[in-house]
Amino acid sequence: MNTREQTTASRSRFHRTIAASATRLLLSFCFLITIAAPPLARAEENSGLPTVGQRDKNFAHEAARGLLRDIRIASIAQQRAAKKPIKTFMSYVARRRVDADAALRRLIANSGLTLPTRLDAQQRQEIDALQKLQGAEFDKAALRAIANPQYVHFFENELNAPTPEADVRVKAYARKELPIIRKDMQAAQRWLDGYDRI
Repeated sequence: MNTREQTTASRSRFHRTIAASATRLLLSFCFLITIAAPPLARAEENSGLPTVGQRDKNFAHEAARGLLRDIRIASIAQQRAAKKPIKTFMSYVARRRVDADAALRRLIANSGLTLPTRLDAQQRQEIDALQKLQGAEFDKAALRAIANPQYVHFFENELNAPTPEADVRVKAYARKELPIIRKDMQAAQRWLDGYDRI
């Protein structure tokens, strides 16, 4: 091999070495970005709301109250209902309300707002009266309770509020859950209306 060929080969090896080093450096940089990004994304996803306005506080508190009530009623009914279709329906209601309650608590987690975790006195009185019933009377009372729109207007008020007065994430939660609650209310009323044909 002459001198010119040796020089060309040396330059070629040098260029390959530089290229390989640059590639390794780039891959290392990309790897560091990749492993660093997910925790940041998860932190933002799970951080919840840092602050909650008064309208959002009212909504979250009343929504949590209503969800706890429905969870309790549906849980009792899925065990005690006289007719199997009612038990099945109530199991669906209980599961959906548990999911909605968990989503609400995640959303409000870091806001400093404490949501209710127990039934209040009025709700306990309603549950106590329900548990004294049996058979068809119990089934119909439980269905009437789920069909009752007593706390739906809190969801509607949240959705109708101007954005500056209601956090967009809270409104998104209400927008997602309200149709589910309405659907269950309507289904409960249909079961109640047609109970004697079940």
